[in-house]
Amino acid sequence: MSSVLVMALMTQAQLPLTEFTTIYPLGAKPGATLEVTVGGGNQDDLSALEFSHPGIKATQKTNPPAEFFKDPVPVNNVFSVTIAADVPPGVYDARVRGRFGASNPRAFVIGMHEELLDDGSNSTRETAKEVATGTTISGRADANAVNYFKISLKAGQRVIFDCAAERVDSKLDATLVLYNSAGKELFRVRDSVGKDPLIDFTVAADDVYTTALHDHIFGGGAEHFYRLSVHGGPHIDYVFPPAGLPGSNEEYTLFGRNLPGGEKSAELAADGQPLEQLKVKIPLPGKQQSEDSLGVGSYLVPAGILLNGHEYRYAQLNPIRIGFASAPVVLEQEPNNEAGKSQKVTVPCEIAGRFYPQRDVDWVEFEAKKGAVYRIEVISHRLGLETDPDFTVQRITKNDKGEEQAADVSYVDDIDNRNGRIGGDFDYSTDDPSYRFAVPEDGLYRIKLRDGLGSARADARSIYRLQIRNEEPDFRLVANARQLKVANANTVSYFSPVLRKGGTTLIELIAIRQDGFGGAIEVAVEGLPEGVQCAPTLLPANASSVWLVLSAAEDVKDWMGPIRILGKSKLGDRDVARYARIISVVWNTGNRTTQPAHFRVMRDLVLSVTSRETYPALVQVGDGKLLETSRGGKIDVPIKVTRRLGFAEKFKLIAQNVPGEVKPGDLEINGDKSEGTLAVHITNNKAKVGFYNFYLRSDTKVKIPRNADAVARAEAEQKLIVAVVAQVAEELKAAKAEFDAATKTAAETAKAAQDGPEEAKKKAAAAEEARKKAEQKHKEVEEKNKRVQAAKAAADKKVTDVKKANEPKDLNFAIVSTPVQLRVVDTPLKLTAANATVKATAKVELPVALERLYGFAEAVEITLELPKGVSGVAIEKLSIAKDQKEAKLQITADDKATVGDHSVTIRAKAKFNKIDVQASQQVVLKVEAAAQK
Repeated sequence: MSSVLVMALMTQAQLPLTEFTTIYPLGAKPGATLEVTVGGGNQDDLSALEFSHPGIKATQKTNPPAEFFKDPVPVNNVFSVTIAADVPPGVYDARVRGRFGASNPRAFVIGMHEELLDDGSNSTRETAKEVATGTTISGRADANAVNYFKISLKAGQRVIFDCAAERVDSKLDATLVLYNSAGKELFRVRDSVGKDPLIDFTVAADDVYTTALHDHIFGGGAEHFYRLSVHGGPHIDYVFPPAGLPGSNEEYTLFGRNLPGGEKSAELAADGQPLEQLKVKIPLPGKQQSEDSLGVGSYLVPAGILLNGHEYRYAQLNPIRIGFASAPVVLEQEPNNEAGKSQKVTVPCEIAGRFYPQRDVDWVEFEAKKGAVYRIEVISHRLGLETDPDFTVQRITKNDKGEEQAADVSYVDDIDNRNGRIGGDFDYSTDDPSYRFAVPEDGLYRIKLRDGLGSARADARSIYRLQIRNEEPDFRLVANARQLKVANANTVSYFSPVLRKGGTTLIELIAIRQDGFGGAIEVAVEGLPEGVQCAPTLLPANASSVWLVLSAAEDVKDWMGPIRILGKSKLGDRDVARYARIISVVWNTGNRTTQPAHFRVMRDLVLSVTSRETYPALVQVGDGKLLETSRGGKIDVPIKVTRRLGFAEKFKLIAQNVPGEVKPGDLEINGDKSEGTLAVHITNNKAKVGFYNFYLRSDTKVKIPRNADAVARAEAEQKLIVAVVAQVAEELKAAKAEFDAATKTAAETAKAAQDGPEEAKKKAAAAEEARKKAEQKHKEVEEKNKRVQAAKAAADKKVTDVKKANEPKDLNFAIVSTPVQLRVVDTPLKLTAANATVKATAKVELPVALERLYGFAEAVEITLELPKGVSGVAIEKLSIAKDQKEAKLQITADDKATVGDHSVTIRAKAKFNKIDVQASQQVVLKVEAAAQK
C-alpha cells in the first residue's frame, strides 16, 4: 500500500489538521535563496511557510493571472526561501500554515558547504553524479535503488562523507559504501552518528572514488530524504568531559576529524580512524539557568529529554551538547580495569570516562559512612550512544588475615519495565542504570562498570558519566503534543495544537519526578493570544500527569506562535520553576503494533488559531470556577452546549482522567437540547480527599463540507467568467455588425469604382482595407469567445468538481469540554469550642458551635473524648438538631475526678448522604479539686 493511500486512510473521516511530511530541498547555505516544495496531508489553502529562526523567511510562489482574471495564482505547495547571511549553520524547525492551522514541524538545515540537488538520474555506477569536496547533496532514496556519486581525490586528503537522515527527521536508515575506481569496497558504514553513517577516509592514492547510498532494507520514497556532505573540513565527534559544573569555565577537549589546530590522539579512534583533539575553555551558565536548560538546538534522542545541558558551538562547526554536573567532575584515570587498580574518588562526584578499548571494564572505589544515601547513575545511552551500561556495587572488607573480601551489594542494569516501554508512545526510557544506594555500614565500596555491548566494538566515542551524588528531589515537565484517537486506538497521527473558532484542544502534561520528589506542582500556560485561554491548574502531590484544555472564543483571530507551560513548586524551602519540554510525532502510523510511531524532542510548542474553521460544538461546564465539596457531598453543575455547523446529534459526555470513586456519571445530551446537569456526587466511601482536574469528552460526528470557502471561490470565478462571457458576446456582436457593415460598404464602393473615377477607386480600396480589419477583428473576437467559452466550461467543471469534493460528509470529532477543577475535603463539619474549667463534684456547660458546609443539613452527634489516665468525668450525650447551629455539652466531675489540665477531643459525627463524616477539635478541660468545706 502506498504511503499516500495510508495517509488518506488515516486522515479520512476526522476534522482535518495540516500535516507536513516533506520539504525539498531540505537545506541551503547562509545567504542563499532557493525554491522549495512541501508535501503532506490536509494542506488545503497553504498561505505560509515559517521557520524557527527569524533569519529564514519564505514567500509563496505565484503564477501570473490567467486570462480574464486579475489576481496572481498562488502555487499551494511551493515557496521561495531566503536565508540571511548571519544565520548559523544548524537544524531548524519549519512549519506550513493553511486552512487547518499550522502543521507539525519538519527539519530544515542550514549548511556550511556548496549545495547540490540530486535529480535521481544516478542510480548506476556509470551514471554516478560528480561532486567536489566541500559539497552537500540534498537527495532522496528510491525504493530498491542506490544513489551513486563520484569524486576525484588526491593522496593524503582526509575526507568526511557524512549522511544526515535520522538527524533531519527522515525515514531513511542509510547505508554508505565507498569504492575505488577498480570497484574494490573500501568502507561500508551504517550507524556512526546515531543511526546515520559517516565515513572518515584518508586517501592512499590519487583516484576517482565512488560512494553509494541506499536504505538499509532498500526502502524509499519522498520521505526517505537525506543530506550527504562530502568535505575535508572539521567535524566534532564529542567533547570530554561531557559535563561540567554550572558557572564554571574549565578546559575541555574536543575530539573529531580535521580539527583546526588539533593534534592526533595517539590512543583514541572511532570507526577505526584516529581522532584529533583540541583543548578549549568553555564557560557554562550558572546554577539557576542550568536547572531548567535543555540546551537542544540539534537532534536530541528521546531518552535525553530529562538531561539538562548547554549547546556549545566551536567556530561555526556542528554543535555539541555539554551536560551539567551536580558534583565535582573527576576524569577517569587508567589503568582502572581491574579491581586491584580501582580509581579512588571522594564522593559525591561525577566520573567522566570511556567504554574503551574493546571489552573495557572500569573500577572506582570510595569511602562511605553508614546511613548516607547516594544516587549512583550512569549517563551514556541518553547521550545518543549505542551503549548498554551496567554496574555492580561491592562492599570491601578484610578478614582476620588482612585479606580483602568483596561482597556484592547490588547488580544494576536497565530500569524497571524497560522492555515493556520500548516502542510505546514517546519512549524516553533508557538503558542507563540508576540505583539508590543507602550505605549499610561504614567502609570501602567499589563499583564495577561496563558496557554490555562493549565486547563488539572499540569506539572512543562511547563515553559515560558515572554519577555518585547526593539525592536531589526535583521534577521535569514534558508536554506531549499528540492527537486524541477517535476510532482506532492503534493509530498515532501527526499533530500540532490547533484551535478552531469556539473550539478546544488538549495537551497532555507529564510530570517526571526525580529522587523521591512528591510535591504538588502549580501549572500555567504562558504566551496565549487574545481570545484563547487555559485555566491555571494543579498537579497534585505524587500525580504523574494532567490534561490541559485550551479553548478559543468564537470571534478569535488568526494567530500562530510559541507558548510555554510553566510548573512551579517547592524543593525544600526553595521556590522553583520548570518549563515543560516538548515532544511530538515525527512519523505517524496506522497501526503501532506493526509499525511504531516516531517521536522527537521539539525546540518549542507552537499553537495556531484558524479563524477560517469553526468547531462544531462546545461544552461549557459551570462558570469555570473551582468546585469544592466534601466526602458525601453532591454538586449539580450546569452544562451549556453551543452547537454550530448544523450539529444536532445526540451525544454522551464521559468524564476523563478522574478516579472511578470520584468520577461523575455519564451525561447524555439529546440532539434538540443545549443544556444539561453534571452530577458530581462524592458518595463512594473510597473517594479520597484531594484536588482533581478533569474534562468531559464525547466522540461523535457532524456532517459538514471539507472546505466551504473552496466552493465559494470556485463560484466567484464562475461568476466572473459568466460576466466576461456576456461581455465578449457583446464584443462579438459588435464585431460581427462592424464586419457586416464593412463588407457591405466594401461591396458597394467596389461596384461604384468599376469604370469609375480615380476617387471612387480610392474609396473602394479604403473600404476594402476597412473590411479586412473588421474581418480580422471579428476573427480575433471569435477566438476570444472560444477561449472564454472554454474558460467557462473549465469554471463550470471546477465548480462541479469542487462541490463534489466538498459535499457534506460525516466527520468524526471529539467534543472536549472546558476543564473541571474539583477539590474534595474530608468533612462538611466545622466545630468551634472554647476551653472549660470544672470543679470536682460540679457541672459545667461547654458551648459548642457547629458550622455546616457543602449543603449538609442533618443532625450531628457530639462526644467528648478523654485522654488515657483521666477518670471521674462524665459527659451527657448531645445531639445538635438539623435546624440548630449550637448546643451545650454537659460535663460532670465527681469527687474522684483526675485533677489537672487535660487535652480533650470534642468530636462531631454524622452521615452525609450515607457517608460517615466527622470533625474534631481539641480543647483544654481543667479539672480543679473540690473546695474544702
